[in-house]
Amino acid sequence: MELRKIQTSASGSYFITLPKPWIQNTGLKRGDKLELKMDEDSLSLFIPKSSDVPSSEVHLNLEAYTEPSLLERQIVSCYIRGYDIFNITCKDIITRSWKRHIKSIVINLIGTEISEEFSDRISIRTLVDPSKFPIKDLMRRICVLVSSMHEDAIHSLRDNNPALALDVIDRISDVDKLYRLLLRQLMISIENRGVAESIGIKNIKDCIIGAVAGGDLNKMAYYAGDMAIQVANLNEENIDNVSLGSLINLSGVATEMQRKATRSFFKNDFVLANSVIDRMDWVREFDRDVTEKILKKGMDTTTTIALTTISRDIRRIASYAVGIAETAQVKVAIRM
Repeated sequence: MELRKIQTSASGSYFITLPKPWIQNTGLKRGDKLELKMDEDSLSLFIPKSSDVPSSEVHLNLEAYTEPSLLERQIVSCYIRGYDIFNITCKDIITRSWKRHIKSIVINLIGTEISEEFSDRISIRTLVDPSKFPIKDLMRRICVLVSSMHEDAIHSLRDNNPALALDVIDRISDVDKLYRLLLRQLMISIENRGVAESIGIKNIKDCIIGAVAGGDLNKMAYYAGDMAIQVANLNEENIDNVSLGSLINLSGVATEMQRKATRSFFKNDFVLANSVIDRMDWVREFDRDVTEKILKKGMDTTTTIALTTISRDIRRIASYAVGIAETAQVKVAIRM
C-alpha cells in the first residue's frame, strides 16, 4: 500500500502520479488509456481488455497418460481453466477404446464436441458463449436439481421405488456438468471483465463466493446420489417402520435447511442463514439417535450399513447447507 499526494495542475484539475514499477510491469506507455471505476470511497484503475474471449488451445500427447482417468481429469481441468480447443495427438494410431473414452469425456462437458478426428489425432472444441450463462441462472439450476435429487432419494426409500433411486443416480452427472461450467465461467471472469459484467460478476470476491457455494452444492448432490445408491440395493422388507420414519423426519429437516440456505444466498438474508446454522446441532444429535436405534434393531448387515449410511448422508447434506448459509453471511458482509 502506497500513499500518493493529490496535486493540482495550472488549470485546476486534480491528479496523482502512477508508480513507475507498475507501469513498466504492465507495459503501458505514454498515451495509453486506463479504465476508471468510481465508488463512494475508492477509485480503481483497469487496463482495457476486449470483451471477446480469446481462443486458446491446449496440446495433449496421449502417450503421457497411462490411465484413461488421467486424461479425463486433464481435459476437465483445461475446460474449467477456460481453454477452447483441445488437441490430442498420438505417435501411433489412437485405438478404438481410447477414442470411445475421449468421446465419453466430451459428453460430460457442456458445449464441447469433436471437431476433427483422424487416426493419430483428435480435436475437441468448446462452443460455449460465456455471456449466455449468467452465474445466478447456473446456480439456480444446480440448486433445483440438487433439491430434487434429495427429495426423490428419500421418496424412493419411503415408497420402495428402486427405479426412482436409479433416476436420482443418473442425475449426479447432470450436476457435475453444470458445476464444471460454473467454474469455467468464474475462471474466465477473473481474466475478462467484459464476460464478468455480462454474467453478473462484479469483482474477484463474487468469483470466490460463487466457487465456494457451487462446491457445497456439488457435494450435496453427491450425498443425495449416495442415498439413492443405498436405496437401490436395499431389501425393503427388512426395514422396520421406526427406522424408516426417523430417516424421513431427519431428511425433512435437512431439506428445509437446504431450501433456506439457498434462499438466504440469493436474497442476501443474514438472519435466515443464521437459522440454518443454528439447526445443525439438532441434526447431529438426531443422527446419532437414529444410528443407535438402527444398530440396536439387529437387522442384517447389508440393511444396517445401508440405513446408517443414508442417515450419515442426510447429516452431511445438512452440513453443506450450513456451508452455503455461512457463505451467504460472508456475501452479505462483503456488501455492507
